[in-house]
Amino acid sequence: MLHISRARALSDAAERRVSNQIARVYRGTYGARTGLRIIVRSLARQMFAAGMSQETAAQAFEDCVLNHPDRAGRDRHSIATGEAESAGIVQLTRECVAEVAADPHRGT
Repeated sequence: MLHISRARALSDAAERRVSNQIARVYRGTYGARTGLRIIVRSLARQMFAAGMSQETAAQAFEDCVLNHPDRAGRDRHSIATGEAESAGIVQLTRECVAEVAADPHRGT
């Protein structure tokens, strides 16, 4: 499989789309998590079609979450679990990437 650098795993336009949606999640905007799932699945399909590995794709989204400027001021911790919101967002993106990777029809 072709190795693609994580640094260019996402185009500038794709990175902006993901970043905007992550900002909406951090703000708690209604439907933001659903929107992030849709975007991540769509971009993951494109990344896999370009020959990217599942781990490289997942790491690219994780980097977007963990390096997001809104994380510093809005990365709340769950009272129930003690988990940072960013950890939950990373988990969401990893689940989406894994779902696409497991889909035998992902290229169609």
